[in-house]
Amino acid sequence: MIGAASASGEHRPQRTCLGCGDKDDQINLIRITIGADGELISDPRGYGRGGYLHHRHDCWQAFLRRKNTHRAFRVNIGKEAKQKFIQILSEGYRE
Repeated sequence: MIGAASASGEHRPQRTCLGCGDKDDQINLIRITIGADGELISDPRGYGRGGYLHHRHDCWQAFLRRKNTHRAFRVNIGKEAKQKFIQILSEGYRE
């Protein structure tokens, strides 16, 4: 069988983490979009451009350091917006 599939032959969408750059099943990642106010939000059923992050603090820190988010969002995301989003994630999620 060609492509990403489980043992049962079921298709599983693959996405790339904006932090570590590894590919993983979409269900294992947090989807990020840009809200109406221009801030990053976690939106599992988001519409439009978005990116993905693993549920790991090391990926979140790598996301802060990366400057190539333009490809995922088609706009430049400032470090302050990323820091605010990671702070919100950290408060709501415990590894």
